[in-house]
Order: sequence, then C-alpha cells, then structure tokens
Amino acid sequence: MEDSDLVSNLIDKTSFLEVSDEETNLENTIVNTTHFPIIAKILYDKPLNNNAIKSTLIKAWGLHPKIHTNVVDQNTVVFLLENENDRRRIWNLSPWSFLGNLIVSKPWLPEEALEDVDLSKIQIWVQATGVPVRFVNKATAEKIGNTVGKFIGTDLATEGHKWRKSLRIRVEVEIKEPLKDHVVIKCQENKSFVLEIRYERLGDFCHVCGILGHKISSCCNKPPHEQPDFFQIWSLAEN
Repeated sequence: MEDSDLVSNLIDKTSFLEVSDEETNLENTIVNTTHFPIIAKILYDKPLNNNAIKSTLIKAWGLHPKIHTNVVDQNTVVFLLENENDRRRIWNLSPWSFLGNLIVSKPWLPEEALEDVDLSKIQIWVQATGVPVRFVNKATAEKIGNTVGKFIGTDLATEGHKWRKSLRIRVEVEIKEPLKDHVVIKCQENKSFVLEIRYERLGDFCHVCGILGHKISSCCNKPPHEQPDFFQIWSLAEN
C-alpha cells in the first residue's frame, strides 16, 4: 500500500473524532482520610534501589513495616502514612538523607496532582556566623534567610539563644541553584557585615559548583583545569 493510501485510510478512520475545548466539571470523591501521603525524592543523578529506599526510610522514620508505598519516579517514593502527626514530625525534622544524599520530602495534599507537588526546593537549617549580638533578632534572621533563599523561621526562643556562635535560620532553597557561602548585611549605621553561611545536615553535594543533587565526578559546570573545592571548607555546620 502506498504512503498516500495509508494517510487517506487513517484520515477516514479518525474523521469521526472531535476535540473540544469545553471544560468538564469533575466531581469530588471522598478521600481516604486514614492516609497522609508524603513524597520522598532522593537527590542523586543515578537510579537507586527502591526497596532499599523504602526499608531505610521506614526504619529511620519509625513507621510500621507494612506501610503502603508507591514508586512514582526515579528515586522518588510515596509513603502513605497512617496519621497526620507522623507526617508533620517527618516534615519538621527534615532534611533527611539516604546513603549521604539529601532527600526532598513534601506532603501530598488531596487537591494536588503528583505533578503539582513542588520538589524543586528543600528546607534546611543554616548557621550565620558573624552577627553582632545586638542585631541578633527575628528581623535580622529574616533578612539573612531571604538572602540565602526563602526565610521559614528561626530558633530564637529565649534571650539565651542570642549568646551563641551562630544564628540558626530555617530556609527554603532551590535545589538547582548554587548554595551561598556568605551574605552581606548592612545595619542602620551603614556599616556592613560579611556573614559566613554554613549548612546543617547537608549531605553529599558538588563542592565545585555548590549545587545539590550531584557530585564533582558528574558536574557539568566543572572547568577543564583543576579547581579547588571552594565549598568544602565552609559547607558543613556543627549541629
């Protein structure tokens, strides 16, 4: 059969099909409230063993061994938790890691499709060193946090927390953007302070470009000549 005949035959068979731009109303279904899903994505650029991911996190999170799980993408697993408290606890204690690789964990809400869950950001604690005590407050923490990424919170619960080596700040950062090793803050007297930023529980990452999710050996940003590990010196903070 000639190509033209094949095309004509295909057109004849599909001529009855119609495509409509009209919106179709979807009916709500009753969501099983006994399940509280949380998605865990391991930041690693090669496939990992899904069974190892599931068993390791179930143990680390203190979950029932028979909990339901679904693999939804490479190195990405959904855990159907049995109560909201477990999900909140896991979320608040993040970031977690698997074999030294950071995990992006996010609750999956009933009104979201899987593609709507934003796994491009991760929340992490940072320590800002070099802040004069008189400027150690929530407003300063918010400025620093929004410079590093997006400010989430700080642990300045009491006056005693001011008299520490570093100011701890919870931030949300883009996993595809280079981490910042310092920020510059200007006070009211127009005096500037250069603050060193260290990251808690950072795990393995690229010490050349400062981006999460890959190591030096697979870094696309690595120059052809030998380059020192700029980020290795400052990246890890004392917990």
